[in-house]
Amino acid sequence: MNRQAINRITQAGNLTLLIMVLLIISIQANAQGRKVLAESVSVNASLLPEFRRSVHDTEPQGNQISGVVRIVFQDKCGKLWFGTQSGIACYHASTLVYYCVKDEYGQFLTIEAIAEDKDGNIWFGHFSGITKYDGTYFTNFSETDGLVSNNVWSIVTDRHGRVWIGTIDGVSRFDGKTFSTFLIPDGTPDPNAGVTSAKMVHSIIEDSHGRMWFGNNGGVHVYDGTNLTTYKEQDGLCNNYVNNILEDKDGNMWIATGYNGLCKYDGKTFVNITKGKLDGVDGTGDVMQDNNGHIWFTVKHHGIYKYDGTTFTNFHKPQGIDTGAVMYLMEDNQHRIWAPGFGGVYRSSGNTFVNVTRDGPWD
Repeated sequence: MNRQAINRITQAGNLTLLIMVLLIISIQANAQGRKVLAESVSVNASLLPEFRRSVHDTEPQGNQISGVVRIVFQDKCGKLWFGTQSGIACYHASTLVYYCVKDEYGQFLTIEAIAEDKDGNIWFGHFSGITKYDGTYFTNFSETDGLVSNNVWSIVTDRHGRVWIGTIDGVSRFDGKTFSTFLIPDGTPDPNAGVTSAKMVHSIIEDSHGRMWFGNNGGVHVYDGTNLTTYKEQDGLCNNYVNNILEDKDGNMWIATGYNGLCKYDGKTFVNITKGKLDGVDGTGDVMQDNNGHIWFTVKHHGIYKYDGTTFTNFHKPQGIDTGAVMYLMEDNQHRIWAPGFGGVYRSSGNTFVNVTRDGPWD
């Protein structure tokens, strides 16, 4: 079934047939094996029905990119990739394209993490393993290939081209040929999290010295190529439940914790940046630094905060971010801040944010 056929079906307005066609495409792709031609599973957003959160909704939801967008990533070529609760979307050359890739059970992939390696391959972490996109094919890797778990929550590529994968059952490292398990100390399952485990790894980064940092429910773990060092509350860390880690331009490490705000580590001392300064702010989610050196971080039910070293500025509903949960932060090559989450995607425009739907605004 080709795109012309899809277009004819769409023009005829037969939504049921369109859904059946997309299902057939996905089944055909899955039948081809773990390597799938990207063009065979791509659909232009303009051919898809308007987004609804539920089949019971009678009103449109603004034609959002997806009901839940977990991550936005911009690659070296400037393409914007959206990891959603229902698969992958990519915006490039004024066109939004969806890739209808599904798991072995026929369900759309929930994309939790995106990274790019030194060769320009894009890697996606999801609940059926990891998938590499080389510009032509999607190739999936899973437990059958040696991955420690198919339930992937974080992914990063290092300066040597290795892929580090944080899963619900620990860390895997992929050298392009084989997977190996990298052991870090267990944490304590988070009783308030929807998905949790003692081995769950929320964040992995490589710092400017080539050290690997891991954040889990047992603190921060740093690997220098030989030794592994762990930092916990007893060492000054704000909280052992670590959601994300950032290295700023000056080499300081910022740790977003689940229950005690945002921590800054200068290599010697941990300092709680938010304690006693922000009303109602306890747990922090994602953290990033913008081109001006400002630190941005997410807080559940409070939107986003920007910290300039002295002052905290909040961005939430009055500033255009109409969601209770911003799940990720990214600055694009035009220095705009993207904030995906429940209900869609938001992007900074001056001192406010705009909701970016399938129809934009993209510029």
